[in-house]
Parts: sequence; structure tokens; C-alpha cells
Amino acid sequence: MAAEIRIAELFAGVGGFRLGLDGYGKKGDAFYMEPAGPFHTVWANQWEPTRRVVNSFCRFFLEKK
Repeated sequence: MAAEIRIAELFAGVGGFRLGLDGYGKKGDAFYMEPAGPFHTVWANQWEPTRRVVNSFCRFFLEKK
């Protein structure tokens, strides 16, 4: 098995970069994608100075991953 590759995601938004590397969902789910490799996101950040409602969604998604 390949060694784990730890990544940091800068300016994460809703986590699209992370989804592409880490994969998402569970096998058998309609929305499932295999990980692109042995990636593990160890840190992510997202900063929005306006504190809009969209920030709540982004934060929720990133914390649940």
C-alpha cells in the first residue's frame, strides 16, 4: 500500500479540491467517488470577510468531512 499523502487545502470554498482527492460517499451510494490516491486532508481554511449565509454551508461541509 502506498504511503499516505497529507495535504492542506487553502481557500477551500465548499471543498471541491478535497472531494477530488479524498473521494466521497460510501460504496453503493448513488453519489460515490473513489479517492484519487492515498490522500488525507489534514488542514483546510476558508475565509470570507462578508459573513454571508453561504459561509455557513461551506463551514458545515468542511467540518462534516
